Amino acid sequence: MKQFRITFLIVFVFSFSSHRLFSQGKTGIFIGGGAMFYNGDLDDRTNTIFANGSFFHPYGTAGASFWLTGRIEGVLSYAHGTISAADSISTQKVNYSRNLSFKSTIDELKLHFEFNVNHRFERRLVNPFFSLGVAFFHFNPKAQMGDTWYELQPLGTEGQNLTGSNVKPYKLNQMAIPIGTGISFSVSRNVRLKVGLCHRFLFTDYLDDVAGNYPDLESLSSTTNGDVAVALSNRRIDGKYPAPGQQRGSSKYKDSYTTIDFSIIFNPGIIKCPASFKSTRPTRRNRG
Repeated sequence: MKQFRITFLIVFVFSFSSHRLFSQGKTGIFIGGGAMFYNGDLDDRTNTIFANGSFFHPYGTAGASFWLTGRIEGVLSYAHGTISAADSISTQKVNYSRNLSFKSTIDELKLHFEFNVNHRFERRLVNPFFSLGVAFFHFNPKAQMGDTWYELQPLGTEGQNLTGSNVKPYKLNQMAIPIGTGISFSVSRNVRLKVGLCHRFLFTDYLDDVAGNYPDLESLSSTTNGDVAVALSNRRIDGKYPAPGQQRGSSKYKDSYTTIDFSIIFNPGIIKCPASFKSTRPTRRNRG
């Protein structure tokens, strides 16, 4: 989504142009990547982070960070990745017979705060942390039929476009609450490596275009692109279209997505330890 990339670029350039912040060693820039995956109705719906039916996809991220206190670091980042899942690899017979699948790109702008166990001036080689923040992301679930990929949201596969329907079209721009944990490794005075796991709690159950019930077949076929909508609403192996109101997905749990990432952070400034800070790092005694 262009607006996410433009917003991130403006903030990133502004932060990079602030020489004073960088000279203090508080502001850093980073780049990284890893794996992104989804949890929802198409991976044997559970409330766990790792579940059957979803696929791991590579993703990339970049951004800027700023030390607010000795243990709290604010991080602004942009991430781009892909999520997907398919009933064809489900271990549950009901889901396997449903035979749905999807993929979607994710463009995310995230602001979170990392709470470090150790103070930054302690210069520990290893520093565990946990994080909490807010994110805004764009998604657009698609499904393949033949050689063509179709955007699912405009089709209203669960009756969102039907007159008088109480199911409203879902928005493709959403908010998320990211919660994570990780470990930071100090390579030098200015360079750190981070390994992290970040899970996003969402406010939508349509990340995969599946959440509720099957709509009425005749009513759905009369909508714009009705034939395609019907074909992608029901892909059951037995070929029979379920009765209106029969369960297609479950709204018991919201969908979510998670990233496992590795990043390198560069703080170009000079990190000065104040004289008032007493380091807990052990000192060597001279032996003579």
